Amino acid sequence: MTIWQAILLGLLQGATEFIPVSSSGHLLLVPWLLGWDPPGLTFSLAVHVGTALAVLAYFYQDWIAMASSTIMWIRERKPISGQAKLLALLIVGTIPAGVIGLMFEDFFERIFQSPLVGAIMLSVTALLLYAGERLGELTRKLNDLDWADAIFIGFAQALAIFPGISRSGATIAAGRSRNIERDAAAKF
Repeated sequence: MTIWQAILLGLLQGATEFIPVSSSGHLLLVPWLLGWDPPGLTFSLAVHVGTALAVLAYFYQDWIAMASSTIMWIRERKPISGQAKLLALLIVGTIPAGVIGLMFEDFFERIFQSPLVGAIMLSVTALLLYAGERLGELTRKLNDLDWADAIFIGFAQALAIFPGISRSGATIAAGRSRNIERDAAAKF
């Protein structure tokens, strides 16, 4: 991969990460369409780390509030609530994708070479978004989330390991199917 290809793919990934389309699907399909070698899982992981850093920067005030609340919760030893609970739910929600990704790393490395899988999974993302809109109601807010929600959304996020499945799309659809408001599902 040339530096220009990496820059183009990095820009594409960054531009598509925060909308419910799959940046990893685009990272697979664009090189295929342009006749380039596929970037592979390592490159995809690297650009997603960049996105994660952008999320940390964008939500820095929320992260500070969650960290402060967690420190106070640890000191006071009261039942978990508020921002400390949200941080715990976010951690729980990341575990399924991490475990599944590590357990099946070789499998996912292979399918990251398949434009057909990427194209099919882009369609699956559309179906997930459609189902999330049809199944859920807008009745629950971010502070209404519980442990079951975090685990369910975490498994939906694990689907995004497949190239073509949008992480934000899968998690928003999962949240919506659990009656979480759109904004709250997107933020989580």
